[in-house]
Amino acid sequence: MRIALSSLAAAIMSCLLALPAQALVLPPPPEGTCPLDNNQAPDRQAISYMHLASQTPGTLKALFAECSELETARLGRSVFITNYGAVFEQNATIPAGMNRAQAMQLLSAAAGLSGTIATQAINGGVPVANPAQRSGGATRTASYHGILKQSDQLLVLGSEQRHLGARQQYAAAAVTALTVVDNKIIAMNFFAPLENDKTFSILALEAESYGNSLLAANP
Repeated sequence: MRIALSSLAAAIMSCLLALPAQALVLPPPPEGTCPLDNNQAPDRQAISYMHLASQTPGTLKALFAECSELETARLGRSVFITNYGAVFEQNATIPAGMNRAQAMQLLSAAAGLSGTIATQAINGGVPVANPAQRSGGATRTASYHGILKQSDQLLVLGSEQRHLGARQQYAAAAVTALTVVDNKIIAMNFFAPLENDKTFSILALEAESYGNSLLAANP
């Protein structure tokens, strides 16, 4: 019995649509950084202190820190890590049928209008109008610095966060690179002490490079 080509094509598409999305493939951590190991007590302390698990809604996929700082923490000399990055697979998905370039335009418009995406990534959902967040006796505030880079593949946003009353009081630059893989929004967050305006440029290049590597690993 012969099957019409149109019917065969429809059957194939139906099977493809039923396939589950592939797991996110992560590239190696950026040069000079090492992954944190939740099985090691010092790493667990550092993870808890950084409060990364609650800063971006979604699933934490990777967490890495500057190797020298991580080694210091593992030796018990400090749990205060200032140069680190995290990758999250956000709970939100893009509308069906929307490609990555269209999603970047949508995210860009949202970020440009309110700064909510970047600020919430730092403040764990605290609105821009009330950015102060109390945590462990310390106050963390964030201010949106706008779009640093934009393409059909990536959207890179900058924010500044200040820690007051913590073990060390400091200002940090925070850069978030957003992209889309299998209709899921992927957020790649990078943090470093805010020394000058060049800090944002350096982090933006790092975020863009890592984002491009992640996209290459997930064609």
